[in-house]
Amino acid sequence: MVRRKPYTKVKKSNQIREDHVKGMGDVLFKGFQCLNSKCREFIFVKKTEIGIDFEIQCPKCGYDHLSGKESKFYDYELLLLDQNKKPIKTIETGEFTILHDDYINESQDYKYCIVCNTIKPVDLFGGHAPRNSGR
Repeated sequence: MVRRKPYTKVKKSNQIREDHVKGMGDVLFKGFQCLNSKCREFIFVKKTEIGIDFEIQCPKCGYDHLSGKESKFYDYELLLLDQNKKPIKTIETGEFTILHDDYINESQDYKYCIVCNTIKPVDLFGGHAPRNSGR
Protein backbone atom coordinates (compact mmCIF):
# COMPACT_ATOMS: atom_id res chain seq x y z
CA MET A 1 0.00 0.00 0.00
CA VAL A 2 1.41 3.36 -1.01
CA ARG A 3 1.64 5.90 1.78
CA ARG A 4 0.28 9.40 1.26
CA LYS A 5 2.69 12.26 0.88
CA PRO A 6 3.50 13.97 4.16
CA TYR A 7 1.99 17.40 4.64
CA THR A 8 3.45 18.15 8.08
CA LYS A 9 6.73 17.55 9.83
CA VAL A 10 7.68 17.60 13.50
CA LYS A 11 11.02 19.24 14.04
CA LYS A 12 12.46 18.21 17.42
CA SER A 13 15.19 20.02 19.28
CA ASN A 14 16.70 19.67 22.73
CA GLN A 15 14.97 16.33 23.26
CA ILE A 16 15.97 14.57 26.46
CA ARG A 17 16.80 10.87 26.11
CA GLU A 18 18.30 9.51 29.30
CA ASP A 19 21.01 6.85 29.04
CA HIS A 20 18.86 4.19 30.73
CA VAL A 21 16.23 4.62 27.98
CA LYS A 22 18.53 4.66 24.94
CA GLY A 23 17.98 1.52 22.86
CA MET A 24 15.05 0.40 25.02
CA GLY A 25 12.17 1.38 22.72
CA ASP A 26 11.55 -2.24 21.68
CA VAL A 27 12.54 -4.01 24.90
CA LEU A 28 9.69 -5.61 26.83
CA PHE A 29 9.78 -6.10 30.61
CA LYS A 30 7.76 -8.09 33.13
CA GLY A 31 6.82 -6.02 36.18
CA PHE A 32 5.75 -7.50 39.52
CA GLN A 33 5.93 -6.94 43.24
CA CYS A 34 8.37 -8.99 45.30
CA LEU A 35 6.63 -12.01 46.84
CA ASN A 36 8.33 -11.45 50.19
CA SER A 37 5.35 -10.17 52.22
CA LYS A 38 7.63 -7.79 54.15
CA CYS A 39 9.02 -6.19 50.98
CA ARG A 40 7.29 -3.55 48.85
CA GLU A 41 9.78 -3.53 45.95
CA PHE A 42 8.34 -3.53 42.41
CA ILE A 43 10.69 -5.45 40.12
CA PHE A 44 11.21 -5.05 36.37
CA VAL A 45 12.99 -7.81 34.43
CA LYS A 46 13.60 -7.98 30.68
CA LYS A 47 11.33 -10.66 29.22
CA THR A 48 14.25 -12.11 27.26
CA GLU A 49 16.03 -12.81 30.57
CA ILE A 50 13.17 -14.91 31.94
CA GLY A 51 13.66 -18.45 30.68
CA ILE A 52 11.95 -21.71 31.62
CA ASP A 53 14.38 -22.03 34.54
CA PHE A 54 14.57 -18.55 36.00
CA GLU A 55 16.03 -17.00 39.13
CA ILE A 56 15.04 -13.43 39.88
CA GLN A 57 16.42 -11.90 43.05
CA CYS A 58 14.75 -8.88 44.61
CA PRO A 59 17.28 -6.03 44.55
CA LYS A 60 15.96 -4.66 47.85
CA CYS A 61 15.50 -7.67 50.14
CA GLY A 62 17.32 -10.45 48.24
CA TYR A 63 14.25 -12.73 48.07
CA ASP A 64 14.65 -15.36 45.33
CA HIS A 65 11.83 -15.85 42.83
CA LEU A 66 12.67 -19.24 41.33
CA SER A 67 11.02 -21.41 38.70
CA GLY A 68 9.41 -24.42 40.35
CA LYS A 69 9.30 -22.69 43.75
CA GLU A 70 6.23 -21.47 45.58
CA SER A 71 5.63 -19.00 48.38
CA LYS A 72 3.37 -19.97 51.29
CA PHE A 73 1.06 -17.30 52.67
CA TYR A 74 -1.13 -19.19 55.14
CA ASP A 75 -2.61 -22.50 56.24
CA TYR A 76 -6.34 -22.92 55.79
CA GLU A 77 -9.19 -25.07 56.99
CA LEU A 78 -12.39 -25.16 54.94
CA LEU A 79 -15.32 -25.78 57.28
CA LEU A 80 -18.89 -26.88 56.61
CA LEU A 81 -21.27 -24.76 58.70
CA ASP A 82 -24.75 -25.50 59.99
CA GLN A 83 -27.68 -23.06 59.78
CA ASN A 84 -26.42 -21.26 62.89
CA LYS A 85 -22.99 -20.80 61.26
CA LYS A 86 -21.37 -23.28 63.64
CA PRO A 87 -18.76 -25.67 62.20
CA ILE A 88 -20.07 -29.19 61.51
CA LYS A 89 -16.98 -30.72 59.97
CA THR A 90 -13.76 -29.95 58.17
CA ILE A 91 -14.03 -30.37 54.41
CA GLU A 92 -10.43 -29.64 53.51
CA THR A 93 -7.17 -28.34 54.98
CA GLY A 94 -4.06 -27.15 53.25
CA GLU A 95 -1.66 -24.33 52.48
CA PHE A 96 -2.34 -21.28 50.35
CA THR A 97 0.67 -20.87 48.08
CA ILE A 98 1.58 -18.98 44.93
CA LEU A 99 3.70 -20.75 42.33
CA HIS A 100 6.43 -18.39 41.16
CA ASP A 101 6.11 -19.57 37.53
CA ASP A 102 2.42 -18.62 37.43
CA TYR A 103 3.01 -15.32 39.22
CA ILE A 104 5.72 -14.18 36.79
CA ASN A 105 3.84 -15.40 33.70
CA GLU A 106 0.67 -13.55 34.75
CA SER A 107 2.47 -10.29 35.53
CA GLN A 108 1.96 -7.33 33.22
CA ASP A 109 4.26 -6.39 30.34
CA TYR A 110 5.95 -2.98 30.32
CA LYS A 111 8.16 -0.95 27.99
CA TYR A 112 9.95 2.38 28.03
CA CYS A 113 8.36 5.42 26.44
CA ILE A 114 11.19 7.05 24.51
CA VAL A 115 9.36 10.39 24.59
CA CYS A 116 8.98 10.84 28.37
CA ASN A 117 11.73 8.39 29.56
CA THR A 118 9.36 6.41 31.80
CA ILE A 119 8.38 2.75 31.91
CA LYS A 120 4.69 2.13 31.25
CA PRO A 121 2.32 -0.82 30.70
CA VAL A 122 2.48 -1.92 27.04
CA ASP A 123 -1.29 -1.50 26.75
CA LEU A 124 -0.73 2.27 26.78
CA PHE A 125 1.18 2.06 23.48
CA GLY A 126 -0.55 1.70 20.14
CA GLY A 127 0.07 -1.36 18.02
CA HIS A 128 2.89 -1.09 15.49
CA ALA A 129 3.66 -4.42 13.80
CA PRO A 130 7.05 -3.47 12.31
CA ARG A 131 8.49 -2.83 15.80
CA ASN A 132 10.10 -5.78 17.63
CA SER A 133 7.82 -5.13 20.61
CA GLY A 134 4.73 -4.91 18.38
CA ARG A 135 4.02 -1.52 20.00
